Amino acid sequence: MTAGEPTWTRTRWLRVIALLFAGQLFLTWVLAERAVHPVRETKPLAPVALLTLPSANLAVHEHPSVAGATLFALVDPRGFSGQAWLRTPPRDTPLTEWKEPDFYLAANPDRLGLPFQRFHQTNAPQLTSAATVPAFERTPIRATRVPPPTQSSFAVAGDLAARKLLTQLTIPLWPLAGTLRETHVNLAVDASGDVFSAVVEQSSGDAAADKQALDFCRQFRFAPSPTRAPASPIGADLTWGRVIFRWRTTATSITNSPPP
Repeated sequence: MTAGEPTWTRTRWLRVIALLFAGQLFLTWVLAERAVHPVRETKPLAPVALLTLPSANLAVHEHPSVAGATLFALVDPRGFSGQAWLRTPPRDTPLTEWKEPDFYLAANPDRLGLPFQRFHQTNAPQLTSAATVPAFERTPIRATRVPPPTQSSFAVAGDLAARKLLTQLTIPLWPLAGTLRETHVNLAVDASGDVFSAVVEQSSGDAAADKQALDFCRQFRFAPSPTRAPASPIGADLTWGRVIFRWRTTATSITNSPPP
């Protein structure tokens, strides 16, 4: 290179390279083969039928042309397996109630009554002579006349029986032609010995007799409780019990009322 020749700059070299590259791209585009896309034919739409009846849907479902190609290969009620063994009707096996015929043993006349004869031989009664039986001693029976009760009675039961009854009462006969049951009166007595409560628990069947029993119970006076405090209020330290009245009745009318 001489000093008088002009030098190529970097910009000039880049322009030459870019021009050559563009020429190659143009030749490639001109000489390239272009694929021809075929025109796609449009098929007419198939008719659509709407089936509303269940029987029509079942007929289309079971039609051979509608069924899939795997009916002979896979288990399906509509294919070969369905006709062969899936729809086999169950076998009806009737059950017969077998009964053994009656079998009777032959009767042996020689053995009839043999168990009873053996029992009679081993359990024979002992015969006793009348002469060996001792004479029967006669014991005289004495009848004593028991006088009828002249008055009714009462009894104290329960925890209240431990308390001494200070009131002396005589329960007279009750004027009635029939009989009366016992009258049970629940009684509550305080520490001082006074009756705090009296309630009929069992009736005798006569309201008047039950009322008379309550009146008798309200008149009772018991001994003070040994554990009573000096200043115990009324109704403190109650003792519960039951007074049982046993009525004796008489058909004679009593004009005078029983004494208190």
